[in-house]
Amino acid sequence: MPDKADNMFYPRLQRLKGRHTITNIKPDYPAWTVPVFDFIRTWLDDGVNSFTVQTSGSTGIPKLIQHSRESMKASAVATCDFFQLKKNDTALLALPSTHIGGKMMIVRSIVRGMKLICIEPRANPLEHFNFDRSIELAAFTPMQMSMMLDNGSAAVETGRDLSLQK
Repeated sequence: MPDKADNMFYPRLQRLKGRHTITNIKPDYPAWTVPVFDFIRTWLDDGVNSFTVQTSGSTGIPKLIQHSRESMKASAVATCDFFQLKKNDTALLALPSTHIGGKMMIVRSIVRGMKLICIEPRANPLEHFNFDRSIELAAFTPMQMSMMLDNGSAAVETGRDLSLQK
């Protein structure tokens, strides 16, 4: 699979000299990828133990909140355990990585050792997305989900994997 397509990329983490690093950053990646790489670099810096993140504002006024590395890890593990995600599963990042939802998708992927496909955050993120593999975890904003359902995105399917459990 390629490292980059027109509207997506796959950050590749590799352990070099005892530390994880991103090994496939290219100068021609689009501007929307910069915050993704910035957050991955920050997360991989073991000296950073606290993260200031912005909420999306989907339930009120956006605000800055502080999270510890440990609380973010615990949340990532709990989510991955709940959805029975395992190493080498694939997660899709369609949320802005400048907000908590996008950052947590990155953390879940790193903590669980999942492959992460990053696509440009847009109103209908799956409009031009070519599924060539199964996606075990994806998150969308209410607006994105509404746009995908209203526009009949072929990628949006209902069923066991996407159903809400009560």
